[in-house]
Amino acid sequence: MKASEEFKKTIAAYLDERARTDAAFAASYAKEGKSLDGCCAYILQAAKEGGCAGYADDEVFGWAVHYYDEDGLEAKGGINARVAVNHAVELTPEEVEAARRRAIDDVYNAQRAKMTAKATAKPAPTETLTLF
Repeated sequence: MKASEEFKKTIAAYLDERARTDAAFAASYAKEGKSLDGCCAYILQAAKEGGCAGYADDEVFGWAVHYYDEDGLEAKGGINARVAVNHAVELTPEEVEAARRRAIDDVYNAQRAKMTAKATAKPAPTETLTLF
């Protein structure tokens, strides 16, 4: 499994800040052969091997730092997992407007499909009753 973009952004933001404030880690963070994708894959592997359903932020960030500090750490392969990031996603005003437009369009299209289906439906047959 590939890590989601939000997961990668969260890990990258932490690592960037850590490198900015910790010179020793900055050297590890700049190592060749290390990547954010490799780091995220390593985190997912560590989480799977841990066997828990959830982990504290500090533990996950600790795995990220460990990946960069230690040489020779690589994820072993694809992991089928679902990752939840426990912070609110900040949307730009443009993203909010685009989401609002999509929601309006979805409602409009659903109502239009209902009306079209109703208009094209065949009426139920009626019996003709002759009285004389």
